Order: sequence, then structure tokens, then C-alpha cells
Amino acid sequence: MALLITASCNNSTSRINNNQLTIWASKNSQKIKTLELTENQDDLNLLKQIAGEAEVVCLGEIRHDIHEQFKLKHRYIKYLVEEMNFRTFILEASFPYSNKVY
Repeated sequence: MALLITASCNNSTSRINNNQLTIWASKNSQKIKTLELTENQDDLNLLKQIAGEAEVVCLGEIRHDIHEQFKLKHRYIKYLVEEMNFRTFILEASFPYSNKVY
């Protein structure tokens, strides 16, 4: 999962670099239609292009307490399983929570 955040500064160099980043992001991004699980996953097809022939895909998050982030990650995992045939997942979790996963 990638999250693009741009920061603005008051000097002209930063505005130029920020503008270049915005242009690049606009050309290299795709709108995700929903965070809800759906049968139609066409809006995630860019994930297949990004992952290519990779055998390992890492999905991280900026923080561990953002509900929408986990919903999107859930969609990504569903896509990786159903569309790209991934079968092994390693999750970061604290010890008490990891005991609940079998």
C-alpha cells in the first residue's frame, strides 16, 4: 500500500519540487472506487502491474489505528489471493494478538 503525502513550504524551490511530485502522482496513480469488499476488483488492477512477477509483496501502514487503511489493506489482500494467487501472508502483530491467528 502506498500513501503519497506532500508537504508544502514557503520557498520557491519546494513549490517547484512539490509541483513536479504532484504531476508525477497524477500520471502514475489510479482512483480506488471503494474501501468496501466487492466482487468487482478492477479498480485494483494497477496492483498487478506494480507487483509484476514478485513473490513477496509488502503492505504497510502509516499508523496502526486508521480504520480506512485496514479496509484498503483487506481489499489488497483479497485481490492478491483471488487475482494473483498469493497464498502465504506474514502479518506484523504484537504477541497477544498473534496468538489469535491460527
